[in-house]
Amino acid sequence: PLYPKGSQLGKPDLTVSMAESFTHAGNNKDEYRVFVLPTHLTEGHNVKAIEIIPGNPKIAHHIILGLDTTRMADKLDAKDEAYGYEQYSGFGFYPIYDNWSGWVPGNKARFFPQGISNYILPNSKVLLQMHYGPSPVAAKDSTTVNIFYNDKSANRFIKGWVISPNDIKDGPFFIPANTKRTFHAQFKVTSDYSLISVTPHAHWLGKQWEVYAVHPNGDTTHLIRVNDWDFNWQNFFSFKKFIKLEKGTIIYCNAMYDNTEKNYRNPNRPLKNVAWGESSKDEMFLFYF
Repeated sequence: PLYPKGSQLGKPDLTVSMAESFTHAGNNKDEYRVFVLPTHLTEGHNVKAIEIIPGNPKIAHHIILGLDTTRMADKLDAKDEAYGYEQYSGFGFYPIYDNWSGWVPGNKARFFPQGISNYILPNSKVLLQMHYGPSPVAAKDSTTVNIFYNDKSANRFIKGWVISPNDIKDGPFFIPANTKRTFHAQFKVTSDYSLISVTPHAHWLGKQWEVYAVHPNGDTTHLIRVNDWDFNWQNFFSFKKFIKLEKGTIIYCNAMYDNTEKNYRNPNRPLKNVAWGESSKDEMFLFYF
């Protein structure tokens, strides 16, 4: 694949960037840090694409964007002497929009389908949560977010959900050493929606995903199957056509994990029991849609 420098989508209407570079310590440990990026907007805009360009992909584990107008992030930032503030899991509070956009390895920037928008608020700040993966050497990062405005007539709006361990029916989310486990989660759709894209997320023990929707009339729609999960190649998988999810549709989400010696990607040697956690050596069960 080709990796052009700068934007893959063209000239953005708004670019927000880290005010200064941040140095991730070379101590072989994960690090979560939130950077507060002002937009200086005096009016809101419909948005047709949000493009995240990591400054240093070698240490970027994943990136989550929030959007906020409460100034709470500024208060947390002021308490931390270094640039940004350390925050494992979320942003330390509930912003106006806590999953505005994101980036994972292998992710390709896209425009939303015609007529579909996200939205950016006036006087808002973009919250850039960086998860830096373990590194043996200190490395600098300075990440940029490009925002592309949409026409005002594009007034169908994106909404995101996530299936998490809270939705697992055969939990808890715990994978003992030297075992394989498959977890089964369910999510009931509470209104009529059009499904645009899906994104499964696990770490190194993840092996397989199978997700499908059962409609109120009993019909089944297959959403995604991953037969050989690879943490190094994730993506937002977009459907060629919208998938109608009527009120009462149930999404079934099944994921298998391999915590044995035969899993060559297993990061824990010797093997150890693994549960939910923010470290790369812990595990996650997340399905964004």
